[in-house]
Amino acid sequence: MRELEKQAIKLHEGWENELVIGVDDTFPFSLLAPLIEAFYQHHSVTRLKFINGVLGGSWDALTQGRADIIVGAMHEPPSSSEFGFSRLGDLEQVFAVAPHHPLAQEEEPLNRRIIKRYRAIVVGDTAQAGASTASQLLDEQEAITVFDFKTKLELQIRQRPWLRLFTTVSGATFSR
Repeated sequence: MRELEKQAIKLHEGWENELVIGVDDTFPFSLLAPLIEAFYQHHSVTRLKFINGVLGGSWDALTQGRADIIVGAMHEPPSSSEFGFSRLGDLEQVFAVAPHHPLAQEEEPLNRRIIKRYRAIVVGDTAQAGASTASQLLDEQEAITVFDFKTKLELQIRQRPWLRLFTTVSGATFSR
């Protein structure tokens, strides 16, 4: 009964029963672990629920009410929304192919005409149709579309397509 009373008091004070946090697929979830622990030390009655978004899908979740807050969105909020945002850092991108891929044998720098000959692996945007973020595909380039960046990397290593790979999040600092 004591726990139920505690929960009722917290809810009366304005604490949510559940907080839905959208996390973009490019964001390293492990960076949230210490914040989750710290949150639960002070707010044990609020259940945290994490959902995944890709590219524009993170903002989509927030604007459509499926998330209360989002972390790691790749782009600024949609101009039609009134949401604010803070930059957490920069995400470095590199062009990468498996060592056995024909592009690995080409002379650098690679030009668009050569790259376009090969199928790319891209991550599908989870935003609803019409609101999706532009991909890194070249005009009329063949592609395989997958559902997250982990799968993209796994497939790129096993197959021969190329991908644009996110390597680091620089400047990301967190405090409670």
